[in-house]
Amino acid sequence: MSVTRRLRHGALRIGACLLLAGALVIPTSTAEAVTPDMVAAGVTVRPEAMSVVTVSGGEWTTAGAAVTLSWPKVVGASSYDVFASPDWDAIPTMSTPTTTVTSTTAEVTGLVGGKEYTFRVVPVNSAGRGVGSARIRQVTLRQGERWYTASPGATGQVTVVDASWTKSGSAMTLDWADVSRANSYDVFVSTSFDGVFTMTTPTKNVARSTAQITGLRPGTTYTIRVAARNNLGRGQSANRITHIARTQADMAYPWYTSRPDAAGLVTFVGASLERSGATLTIDWPDVKRATAYDVYAATSFEGVAKMTEPTMTVRGSSAKIPALRKGQDYFVRVVPTNNVGPGVGSARVAHRTITAETTPGAAKAYSLMTWNICSNACSGIAKRKPVIDSRIRELAPGVVALQEASKYSKAPAGYSFAVNGQNDILVRNGTFAKVPAKAKQETSGTKRFSSRFASAGKGVAWAALRHSSGQHVVVFNTHLVVGTSTASTKQRQYEADQLATFVNQTMTRLGTSHPALRNASPVLLGDFNVSKGREGDATASVLLSRGWADAFDQARSLRGQHYNSANPKMSAKPVVSVTWGAHVDKVMVKPSRTIVTSWENAGKMKNGAFVTPLGSDHHPILVKGIFR
Repeated sequence: MSVTRRLRHGALRIGACLLLAGALVIPTSTAEAVTPDMVAAGVTVRPEAMSVVTVSGGEWTTAGAAVTLSWPKVVGASSYDVFASPDWDAIPTMSTPTTTVTSTTAEVTGLVGGKEYTFRVVPVNSAGRGVGSARIRQVTLRQGERWYTASPGATGQVTVVDASWTKSGSAMTLDWADVSRANSYDVFVSTSFDGVFTMTTPTKNVARSTAQITGLRPGTTYTIRVAARNNLGRGQSANRITHIARTQADMAYPWYTSRPDAAGLVTFVGASLERSGATLTIDWPDVKRATAYDVYAATSFEGVAKMTEPTMTVRGSSAKIPALRKGQDYFVRVVPTNNVGPGVGSARVAHRTITAETTPGAAKAYSLMTWNICSNACSGIAKRKPVIDSRIRELAPGVVALQEASKYSKAPAGYSFAVNGQNDILVRNGTFAKVPAKAKQETSGTKRFSSRFASAGKGVAWAALRHSSGQHVVVFNTHLVVGTSTASTKQRQYEADQLATFVNQTMTRLGTSHPALRNASPVLLGDFNVSKGREGDATASVLLSRGWADAFDQARSLRGQHYNSANPKMSAKPVVSVTWGAHVDKVMVKPSRTIVTSWENAGKMKNGAFVTPLGSDHHPILVKGIFR
């Protein structure tokens, strides 16, 4: 050394070295090499810097939690000072070690279980302390927890298994599957969907795979994330889920852990005209686990399936859809929901709103019925006639229109024929009577349509009738040609047009010969051999364009919408048509001159099946209303 100085306390400074009590101390931070002369002079060097310290074990005892630390041996170290504190920032300022050891492992005891501690190890020898290790964190074990050598597995799906509301706030109970190698679970709850990932401190730490979170704001949406943890840290967290905290109103409905069952068939049961527009009322079977139903309504089959926002949401299994356009087809579907989410929605169903109505005034309501009784094409009319007669008497309609009635020659008790032949018209005695003929103008008759495109149908029978109240109605009972071929379809459309023309001509003649019939309401009944869902057949459209409307669409109440009026196999099980309801048997009215109070597939039923023996391969259609 080139420089030697005497310092206070008898110490000598020799270059960068310090002579203390006969020994030369070289700081580990010096950049000068240690020479043999220094060694000969008894130089002592501080320990080299600490390398990485790891937590190699832990346990919990009744005396408290313990953590075992390990590290590689440090050159020049004769002992190690171990510092432990629950405060990360306090460690660098600590002067007194928590414990001192001479080996490369240390057990720190007397710690609080389940608490995060910061640890640091500093090498020591007679020259003093070397450079300490970096700080490390470790959560101590609690009673019942184990020490693992691998991180926990991933947390699976988290479910809100219960939720409640009280005056002090809302609460939710979470549940998930046990996770391998988990000692506890950190539960993070935030009102921010993304913010729940940036949280460092959990909302709650729990020992088991369930947690109750309280103090939530009612009606607020929360995002939840759960991660398993052990002594090595957290495992992969579960997917985030959201939950809307329950409100006081929500407590009227159960809390479920699975979605509702699928919705069943939706049925149109009612309609009306109001100041705000037309309405449609629908009904469907209750759905298991449903607490509400989203109702979607649109003017197209495709459109209602694409809707993302419901037209309305209801709690019960029926709904009245308001403010619709008059005379418009609407398609509807229903999706059951609960706290878990939506179930499988219903099939799309359709119905037309009421086009127009008359005012009731002093007019009296009565009923009309149409029924294809298949007396010729179907066998066994002699055995079926008592069934037909019995049903007519049970329903007691004022007017009955029968098609395919050539072998039906005797009216049931209480009824008389206004027309008897291929298409019969029956009137209930005491309720209706045929208007007498006058001045060469008959008040009943029949007509066959010409065969233009194919063999013609069975034509039309008609009768002018007087109700006991003094009201008049002219009934036209028709049976249009059957068949789905192009020729048959064209013939049927032609017959529909000819029927509308014949009605107009007949009403004009009757108005001339019978002044009382000038304001009589015409009504069409019969087997039209076309239903609304049949593609490429414009028969109904022909009549609509001539001012007619199906009483099915005009009815304020409906019964049996989906049960087809035709039953070719004469089955006791109803033939179901989903979208519209396929009814070839119809009652057609002038919308502005009628109020159709009800429409019904009047086949007799019990326990969801038609009562056998059946009267025909068709079911009767019964319509009630005011016809002015």
